[in-house]
Amino acid sequence: MNSWLENMLGQYEPGTIPLEIFTLLLVLGLLIFLWDFFDRKYNNLADESDSLLTLEVLSLKDNDKFPTRSFRSKKLLLKGTPDALVKEGKFTIPVDLVPMSSKVQDRHVVKILTYLRLIEEETNTRPPHGILLMGKKRRVVKVKNTEEKQRWLETLIDEMHSIDEGIPAVPRPTEKKCKFCDVSNICEHRHRS
Repeated sequence: MNSWLENMLGQYEPGTIPLEIFTLLLVLGLLIFLWDFFDRKYNNLADESDSLLTLEVLSLKDNDKFPTRSFRSKKLLLKGTPDALVKEGKFTIPVDLVPMSSKVQDRHVVKILTYLRLIEEETNTRPPHGILLMGKKRRVVKVKNTEEKQRWLETLIDEMHSIDEGIPAVPRPTEKKCKFCDVSNICEHRHRS
């Protein structure tokens, strides 16, 4: 009946722990291991979320107690209003709420990088990161404010300004987007496999 387990564990010898009890202990040990693993993972996520609660809130969009704060850059010709601002040490950290997506997209990163740039221009202090609160569970994602990411943002801003000055935008369609597009059959820029 339990030949697979007997083969795996070797031959059963009289005078040792009965096979059924040994199997039960093995299953219980596995359950305890899995419970501990998932409990630790949950506690790590909770600790990360709780760390946000200890930060001083400076601004909260659409809230009277913590008035909304907007940033404007005459140099970049941009303005932005983060969903929240928190104080972390000497840094002002932007927080962006992304309730409809649990996956970080480039557009989310660009938005938080823009807030980081605007804050840096106004305060003359470069924040080390911004925070995205993703999905319904508001998973905390820290976006590091690196030189490489800021250079990427700079190229996007330059591209936006050139489009504003009359240089036509260059579409970059993907196969997935074109597949579900209503006008892909007449679009000259559609993705071709």
